[in-house]
Amino acid sequence: MARLETRFWPLNPRRLWATIPSDQKHIVKKRLFIFLSILAGCAAVGIPFMRLSSSASLAKSVSKWSMELNSPDIHVRDQATTHLREFGPKAVPPLIDLLNTKDSLFTKTYLYVARRLTPQLRLKLYQAVKPPHAPTIRAVAASALGIIGPEAKESIPALGRALRDKDKSVVWVAATALGRVGKEAVPTLVSALRDDDSTARHAAAYALGLIRLEAKAAIPALIATLKDTNTNVRASAAYTLGQIGEPAVPALIATVKQPNESVRELAAKALALMGTSAEDAMPALMGMLHDKDASLRRLAIELVGAIWPWEKETVLALAVALKDTDQEVRLEAAKVLSRVYEKGATAVPALADAFNDESAPVREWAARALGNVGAAAKPAVPALTRLVEDGNESVRLAATEALKNIAPGVVQAVPTK
Repeated sequence: MARLETRFWPLNPRRLWATIPSDQKHIVKKRLFIFLSILAGCAAVGIPFMRLSSSASLAKSVSKWSMELNSPDIHVRDQATTHLREFGPKAVPPLIDLLNTKDSLFTKTYLYVARRLTPQLRLKLYQAVKPPHAPTIRAVAASALGIIGPEAKESIPALGRALRDKDKSVVWVAATALGRVGKEAVPTLVSALRDDDSTARHAAAYALGLIRLEAKAAIPALIATLKDTNTNVRASAAYTLGQIGEPAVPALIATVKQPNESVRELAAKALALMGTSAEDAMPALMGMLHDKDASLRRLAIELVGAIWPWEKETVLALAVALKDTDQEVRLEAAKVLSRVYEKGATAVPALADAFNDESAPVREWAARALGNVGAAAKPAVPALTRLVEDGNESVRLAATEALKNIAPGVVQAVPTK
């Protein structure tokens, strides 16, 4: 050990320090301090640099895979979707940057010139040089944020601004992305329902439908949107209310009772989308059966069929509608009664009377309805037997089929044309 210690003693800091002359030690201290300061400074600069390099690398990858969402190859698009989901929240900041992309001066000049060329020259220019178009970049960024979904809630303000984008395709992709982000985006979308631009309002109403039940906070705003000046916006609001479902029923019932006919119709259509979830709306729909507007009476009957609560009172109301002054209303009533089956027994007399209707489709569907009632429709057999000789072939076939279901033995005895 002594020999090894002697051999390597200069590596011992204390012994090394002892070998330095006393008048030189202050110089060595000073130089050592400078060296350590430089080393510390390099370390302090190097760590952020490494982070910056890593951040730049992520942004580059995010940008690359976002652009691949526009690939014509479905496998490439699927691969891009997978990578973006794997990036998750880390991809949100660079995607927000992409969402704010503006065309460069070169691109603006390029597009200005291209628009003024003949189609043939424009095509050659596009083939030779095609710089990235800012709206395309913004659209793929919004699409990528939608793929990340709820984890991209940090991007809600940026996506909300994108709803005012001059490029309509960006507006729709941004709205879809907000819908996929989910509940957190509802306030932003509700605000957009009041936008001056009809495309923004339309897209916002649609996006709320993607959120479905979790968008119930938007119900009052959507009800107000049923009065929008734009037809597409109104229709989209009605569809979304139907997607939200049961929480929207009370507000829609109140709307069905309003005097504005177009608004009532939209509210009724929203209820129809809910099916049996809208059973509480039946009293309001029964009231619509007496509306002065025939189209609303027909719609009410259609909705009764969609909601499907076959109570005796409902069937009797439909039986009364078979005598409506409007042919379309009578036809809709017969069609809905054809889906009641054995519960339609109370409507048998009214259905048999409908064989005297001047409209062949009404007679045909009345026969179909009786056939579906089954054995309980036997009192209508004489009327059906006469109907087999109707001048309309579709009516005769429906009457024959009905007799087969109600009284099979009668069919052989009935002469056919």
